[in-house]
Amino acid sequence: LSRRSPAADVEWLSADLTEAGVTARALAGRHFDVIYHTASLPGDTGQPEEMVQVNVGGLQTLLEFARQTQPGRFVLTGSISACGWYPPTPYIHPVSLPVNEEHPCWPRDMYCLTKRMQEELALTYFHQYGVPVVVLRLPGVMGPNASGGSQAWGDFAQQARAGGRVPVPMHSAEEVNHYVDVRDVATGHILAASVPEAVGEIFNLAGPKEISGEELAEVIRQLIPGAETYYADGWTSAQGHQLYF
Repeated sequence: LSRRSPAADVEWLSADLTEAGVTARALAGRHFDVIYHTASLPGDTGQPEEMVQVNVGGLQTLLEFARQTQPGRFVLTGSISACGWYPPTPYIHPVSLPVNEEHPCWPRDMYCLTKRMQEELALTYFHQYGVPVVVLRLPGVMGPNASGGSQAWGDFAQQARAGGRVPVPMHSAEEVNHYVDVRDVATGHILAASVPEAVGEIFNLAGPKEISGEELAEVIRQLIPGAETYYADGWTSAQGHQLYF
């Protein structure tokens, strides 16, 4: 279900989640084993009304459909930004490291706020209406062939392929940040839809290990022999500090 047709050869339902009536007509008479909600704005558009309308209103439309039809599972693709860490937002030191799911949330911009609102809205539908919700919090997503969650990662991969001086997309050698591979994200979504004990919970879905700027630079030098690396103030939530989950 999306506004634009997918590249994959799958059945496609055309709808804009911000238009509740259109979405209801597209979904009329249907029932699903699992609903994966991945339809959110990937960053702050600078338009507060749009942020709330798409991220919160769009989710509410689909949660209401789930309330009426009771799928086997409703998996919300969320973000670590719900806790308050987002690259353009001034960094706040964590209370403790690694950051677990009980860490306080400090959203201070519309992107972080709407991602946190999504979590609360989804879990309210679980507690009040019994919709079997699972929330996944993703950090920076990366994957093969420049796939991932941000244009910054794609730009970095393109520059790395070109060779020569290769930017390390972190602020310094000392920065410690946490990423997740897109293939692990897929596995996490499958588990969230199948493990009974996951219902009603929030999970940080990060890679098996955090990485420092120096470690990432060494990986680049191993993959691209002769590459000269430099730190390029990357699009990172750690912003030169330490942030891992």
